Amino acid sequence: FYRMEAISTRMARCQISARYHVRRPLPIGLKIRVRHKISDSLEKDLCLQLSSLVGHNVTTVIERRHRDDPKARLKDGITRLVDNQQLATKYRIPNAAGDLEVTADLARRTLCASIGLRAPTDKVKTKSRVNWLLRMLKKDHDNLYVRAHWPGRAQPTAASIKELREAPERIQCENENLAPHSFEIFMLLSNGQRFAGRRTFIEDLEKLVPEFYSTAVYHLRAWAPPPLKPRVATSADDTEADEPSDAGPVSELEGQVPRPEDQVPDA
Repeated sequence: FYRMEAISTRMARCQISARYHVRRPLPIGLKIRVRHKISDSLEKDLCLQLSSLVGHNVTTVIERRHRDDPKARLKDGITRLVDNQQLATKYRIPNAAGDLEVTADLARRTLCASIGLRAPTDKVKTKSRVNWLLRMLKKDHDNLYVRAHWPGRAQPTAASIKELREAPERIQCENENLAPHSFEIFMLLSNGQRFAGRRTFIEDLEKLVPEFYSTAVYHLRAWAPPPLKPRVATSADDTEADEPSDAGPVSELEGQVPRPEDQVPDA
């Protein structure tokens, strides 16, 4: 998925040593390109791992503007790496409630797997919407969290699954009248020493993704509005349907046009 600076530097030096035959500090641009290239390789490995896990083809989510332009995708990935110190990718799993996103934060030295869900609009209060989510998540996990997103300018709030089991209102924002419009369920690993290690980083990443899928993604279902109830005819509708017309009954002969053979000529 990517590599830390020291590993990226060693790999880049191996690539250029045959040409320069010297060891020198690499330009920052080359370090970033090598690191991003390694991330692309690990992205494919995780895709294969997920496909093996679920027994179906899992695909990497690529933006429409990047599908026919790999160079633009590479450029945007490098820009995100430089600006945000993050590497991220999304996977689309058949029948899952949403896309599974994996993010490596180089600044915080954390690994995160997440999925987003729209909150049910048929429930008004925050507690009801959180309980709807908790009923689907059967298992607790020390590293499993929920982030709630709110309408307007209210900042997102987060709490662990264990905290929400005890008090669903703990995730409420400052405005008690608001209810979250969406949730982000994520599993977070934070271990600086293992993050910096070449072998331990890959081990943690390959453990995090399938564990998050089995613990959370597999149990989640996207919310859908309930079917509309059939309309029941009211007494007013029945009265209107049974009420006779004001014009009164029409006789059988009224409105008939006489045929020519029925007309009697004048004497």
